[in-house]
This record gives sequence, structure tokens and C-alpha cells, in this order.
Amino acid sequence: MHKRMQQHANIQWIVPPFTWLKLNWDVAFREEDYRIGVGVVIQDSEVEVLATLMQPLTFYLQPDIAEARGLLTSTRMCKELNVQDVIFEWDSNHVVTTMRQSTMQNGILSCFVEDTKATFLDTNWKIHHVRRDANKVAYQLAKTAVSFSQETFDIGYVDPCIISLVMAKGHNTG
Repeated sequence: MHKRMQQHANIQWIVPPFTWLKLNWDVAFREEDYRIGVGVVIQDSEVEVLATLMQPLTFYLQPDIAEARGLLTSTRMCKELNVQDVIFEWDSNHVVTTMRQSTMQNGILSCFVEDTKATFLDTNWKIHHVRRDANKVAYQLAKTAVSFSQETFDIGYVDPCIISLVMAKGHNTG
């Protein structure tokens, strides 16, 4: 299968096409103790929350590196769930632009991006840049994950920390 990438800057969350899943991810920083939280939410074309992930990690020195680490976490989550058609959305244009580049660059960010691309060789995927307002659920998961001691991965369960955001957007909680 081939990869398809498109550029968009959505202001609000848009339903994915039928048979496709949408994965929003974000990263939150807590600088005083060098921690980050990765938040991931997967939804389908019925707007149901299918899975969430909250992952606490040690702080990466550069924000772009932490953000790319969040993308790699997201792709691995999709592989575990055997996702075949997925749209990634995130509010960092730099990482989205780096993902779209066809040539390998030097540096840690590029290494994370190349690992991410290698994970999806047999998957149809797109990556979109969205504004923070379209990514609130993933950001709330990331902010919550910062204070966790271990990763939380839920399938078919909507964590209380995001229920009001999901309901406010009219999303179906399953």
C-alpha cells in the first residue's frame, strides 16, 4: 500500500472518512521535574472514542524531540491495534512538516520520524496539522499523563479527564 499525506490546518475536529480512524496526539511538559506526558485518542467515523493512551516519560531537551516521540508512541499503538487506515492530527506544524519530507535529514528528530515511517510501511496514513482547539482531548490526556508513574492504555473506555471535552464536541463515548 502507498502512503498518502495531505496538509490541512483544521480549527475543529472533523470526522474521518468511513473505514478510516483518526488519531490525535499531543505532548505536555512539566519542566520542574523534567517530565512529559504523551496523550493519544483514536476515534472512528461514528465519532466513538475507541482507545486512549496516557504515557509519562522523562523530559526530552528539545520540544520537537518530545513531540516526535509522541508520534512514535502513537504509531506503535496503531500497530498493536492493527490499524490499517489512519489520519494523524497534531498541533505542531514542525513535526508534521518533517513527516512529509521525503529525504532523510540528520538529527534525533529525523531518526524518530524515520522510525515512525518504517512502522507504517504497510498502512495507509495521512498526517494533518490542526490548531490546538481541534486537539483538546489529546492535550488533556497528555497533561494528565505527566503526573502518572506508568502508562495507561484503554480500549473502549473514556477516561473521566476527557469526558466533558468529548461530550462538548458531540462525540459519542461508546
